[in-house]
Amino acid sequence: MRAGFYRTQLPKRNGRRVLAAVASGVIALALATAFGSGLAGAATRPTSKVFGWGVQENWIICPRSHEACNRSPYAVPHLAHIVRLDASDISNLAIDASGHVWGWGDNERGELGDGSTKPRAIPVEVKGVDHVVQTATGNSDAVALKANGRVWAWGNNGQGQLGTGNLKSHLVPVPATAVNSYTSKHHVTVKQLAAGGDKAYALLSNGTVIAWGGNQFGDLGDGRTGGRSLTPVVVSRLPSNIVAISSGNLFGDALTSTGAVYDWGYNSHGQLGDGKRTDSPVAVRVTHLTDGRSSRVVEVSAGGDLPANGHNMALLADGTVMTWGDNADGQLGNGKTVSSNVPVVVAQLSDGKSRRAVSIGAGGSHSMALLSDGTVMTWGDNSHGQLGDGKLVKSTVPVKALTGCEMISAGANDSLAARRPKG
Repeated sequence: MRAGFYRTQLPKRNGRRVLAAVASGVIALALATAFGSGLAGAATRPTSKVFGWGVQENWIICPRSHEACNRSPYAVPHLAHIVRLDASDISNLAIDASGHVWGWGDNERGELGDGSTKPRAIPVEVKGVDHVVQTATGNSDAVALKANGRVWAWGNNGQGQLGTGNLKSHLVPVPATAVNSYTSKHHVTVKQLAAGGDKAYALLSNGTVIAWGGNQFGDLGDGRTGGRSLTPVVVSRLPSNIVAISSGNLFGDALTSTGAVYDWGYNSHGQLGDGKRTDSPVAVRVTHLTDGRSSRVVEVSAGGDLPANGHNMALLADGTVMTWGDNADGQLGNGKTVSSNVPVVVAQLSDGKSRRAVSIGAGGSHSMALLSDGTVMTWGDNSHGQLGDGKLVKSTVPVKALTGCEMISAGANDSLAARRPKG
């Protein structure tokens, strides 16, 4: 959904640092090449089972019109050897160890890429694209990065968010010709993708971030507000050492190699973290992003599913999680429901020692964290069961959803997690 969750390096597990060990050597090499020392939101090895909970995980047990269909995690069928999860607004994607993409959920605009507009209870394979190392999902569209560095896309294209240079939507993946032409012309490669709302971003090998699609509140970051761009534009006022990106519904994030975070776009609830509530069509630096222990940011995740909301998360190297932006449902996790235009520390989550966060995920109005022992913690809105604690009551502090997990992903109103393989 919100561009996945990126960190600068993988956490240590069992006292050693691990990289993605997948069945296909091609995909393993591509992951290492595209994402350096680690790919957050990706498994350190192919997972044994994927679990989902919340409104988008209801296709088997009740109609999608029901608000509370799945309050506790259940195993998503027909998924195995998954190395990456990508929860979205109305559908979900997963990448397996061979680089194939699988999708399930709503499919009204072709966001599952299977050539139809039928909702799918059981995951189906996205057609015509393979050797995929990353996907990023918007409101009803998806972009994918292949091992050869080319970008493909499918779904709704009403604002040019597929990066094809036109407004034609597609039920199956097609090359993002405008994006691929840009990278070829400038002799760069795509390192990461991010998507949210009706726009998308790409982090390039030279540290530049480009954007395309809708630009209602300056969310493309090129200094303009309104309209759209069918071809990539450069996000303005970013330093050259960007290592990760993420996308909310109407705003974007960028993380530098030194741990600084820059945001741009919509800012009604302080989701840009600059101490203000004024939209910015260019990148601004997030302030007060420290837990007081000289720990730097290693991962960012942007959330929100409506123009009226949106929040951000940052994971610090010592396991502390900080959040800012909309907090009407307690998604900041600080025990309150008051929005914040500067970062605050999530309560009751990490002690910085044996119990610490190693990955994060910002959903529509809820948040997730994966702890070093494999526990999945959630907080915020729970009206659709997205916290996975068996209830429908929001929580302003973290609650336990699942244990023994390897990776997580938060959608608008659902959550995904994958179990570690045994042994």
